[in-house]
Amino acid sequence: EMPIEFTNMIQITDDQFIGKTTLQWLMKAKKAGITNYDPNEQRALRRVKHGETEIWKPWVSAKNVYEIKESMLNGTYIPDPITLNIPDGSSYYYENGKLVIASLANGMFNLDDGYHRYLAMSQIHDFDKEFDYPMEIRLVNFDNAKANRFIFHQEQITPMKKVVSDSYDPNSIAN
Repeated sequence: EMPIEFTNMIQITDDQFIGKTTLQWLMKAKKAGITNYDPNEQRALRRVKHGETEIWKPWVSAKNVYEIKESMLNGTYIPDPITLNIPDGSSYYYENGKLVIASLANGMFNLDDGYHRYLAMSQIHDFDKEFDYPMEIRLVNFDNAKANRFIFHQEQITPMKKVVSDSYDPNSIAN
């Protein structure tokens, strides 16, 4: 129900806020139908054809989803932001650490970053409705062009060579 209130938020810019949420809140939002995968603001879709039926689905790495899910279940996942975009035409305000969404255009947030984490949390929640996990939440009010720049920026963060990255894995027997 509107309004949706986020407390203990920090305003970064006029259109960007960061704070704390939980797996439980994200699953309530999912159940309420207020989270949306918008291919214009996320990874491109891939074509899947079954006989004469053709559908477009987000590209998903089942391995990544599994690894995130397992690390959450064993408590080693380090929370990082799920990014929800408050679509243009929505009404919101920020005051004294509280971000209040008075109305959402189209009735939902667009999930701009964190789809694999969102799927992992959904899988956990499907089997254990009581499980919870702390997460960071980033709420933004970006138009499509800025959302695309943000996604591009997230993908460009300086990557390490796989061998170097693997050397930081505390679950690796070799380490």
